[in-house]
Amino acid sequence: MTLTATEPPSAFKPANNYSVQATVRPDGLVQSLTVSYWDRSRKAPVSYEIRYSAIGDTTVSRPAWVQQRWGNATDSDPELSDSQRHAAVG
Repeated sequence: MTLTATEPPSAFKPANNYSVQATVRPDGLVQSLTVSYWDRSRKAPVSYEIRYSAIGDTTVSRPAWVQQRWGNATDSDPELSDSQRHAAVG
């Protein structure tokens, strides 16, 4: 799906000939984004393009510091964090 806009956002008011086009996959991933406009304050054209490619799966190994910090932590642990505080009973 390709989405196109020709009206700049309100923060872009010093722009003429604004155009943005996004190519979006059915799963919602934005594959490309192209923006161009005339910047009146700089009196110059502006354009940029972002494309995502080679998107796939990646495997990340558990860093050694996790084992050092949480001992026998496993991937199934609900939370690998020390943010929980235990109140002293007394």
